[in-house]
Amino acid sequence: MRTLLSLMLVAACGHLAAAAELTTPWERDSATTPRYAETVAWCRQLADAHPTVALTTFGRSPEERDLPLVIWDADGLRDPAAVHAAGRTVVLIQACIHAGESCGKDAGMTLVRDLAELGGPADLCVLFIPIFNVDGHERFGPYNRVNQNGPREMGWRVTAQNLNLNRDFLKADAPEMRAWLALWNAWSPHFLVDIHSTDGADYQYAISYGLELHGNLDAGLTGWLTGYLGAMEAAMAADGLPLVPYVSFRRWHDPRSGLESWVAGPRFSQGYAAVRNRPGLLIETHMLKPYPVRVAATRALLDHTLAYLAAGGPELQALAAAADRHATSSEFRAAPLPLRWAATDVSHPIPFLGMAYEAVASELSGGEWFRYHPDRPDTFLIDVFDEPAVAAAADVPEAYLVPPAWTEVVERLGL
Repeated sequence: MRTLLSLMLVAACGHLAAAAELTTPWERDSATTPRYAETVAWCRQLADAHPTVALTTFGRSPEERDLPLVIWDADGLRDPAAVHAAGRTVVLIQACIHAGESCGKDAGMTLVRDLAELGGPADLCVLFIPIFNVDGHERFGPYNRVNQNGPREMGWRVTAQNLNLNRDFLKADAPEMRAWLALWNAWSPHFLVDIHSTDGADYQYAISYGLELHGNLDAGLTGWLTGYLGAMEAAMAADGLPLVPYVSFRRWHDPRSGLESWVAGPRFSQGYAAVRNRPGLLIETHMLKPYPVRVAATRALLDHTLAYLAAGGPELQALAAAADRHATSSEFRAAPLPLRWAATDVSHPIPFLGMAYEAVASELSGGEWFRYHPDRPDTFLIDVFDEPAVAAAADVPEAYLVPPAWTEVVERLGL
């Protein structure tokens, strides 16, 4: 008995030592976020310690950095075909597409570590890009987002070529984006999560979201996504982290003018996912909240999302497959395809958890600016304008004729 107890203590101590080694850099100092080399080295350490985790790359940046990809699968599957053959729901989580907005990197590192250490849903395969904009990430400094409440230093918004990756999903100018599109085509994820931090106004919410619910996503998938949103709102509220749609005021910076939701075009992550018949979640943490709060809120929404996908994955897979079939059907080609959307005056009220504020006349411009009082939380009723209408549509062509001088168009369409 004493020998068995001794062996158990040795095993427990060994596990604690391994767990300590796999503490993320952010967990060691919650006011910081790790640089590229430290992030990749930690991911390598995690993969070496756990057979359920693999670290690979999916491309190279203009400054010759690898684009890292972490794969978690309960059976250690690595090949996209094998993962799909096993019936997995594939979830792609990406962070640092805007490299100064690092909440997703630090939350995602704790997530994949806990999946490896504690186990996760066997029916899911999680792909995690800790840093998408790797070159912009290494333009590190304390002043890259001067209004943001931590971390102490962070990366830069655009790539080494001054390209904004979250405007590039359709045009694919950046080498990083071309690599990402190859990754998407190889893995065909069922659900995308793209993680950011906001700019702009002050309010009580630590986290907000963007989802394509306004007509640019297949109707069956839109219905599924509506159910997902309801579940996330309830779960996050129970955590003390109420959700609100992406905070974009109808009149610039004026909360009482109401919130306006729009249809994201395919240059944005969630808009691109929608035109590829997949739901995409845009996470926007509130930049004025302390950095540990933003990371924790991101992690909470990721946890609830994976739990929902573990239960609802088979339905999502079936709906995605049906949407793909419909997109190649004569019925799809018979209807005009919406290309542009416009806001309408249709709205509904919600209680908005804001801050007291006042409009102040600018001595410089004569215009208005808004002064917030974060020590005075205020809840007020505002309208949400979230029923945009189709402003332009076109018939879907049977084929495209591309002049010989424009072969690059063919290459981009291939991507």
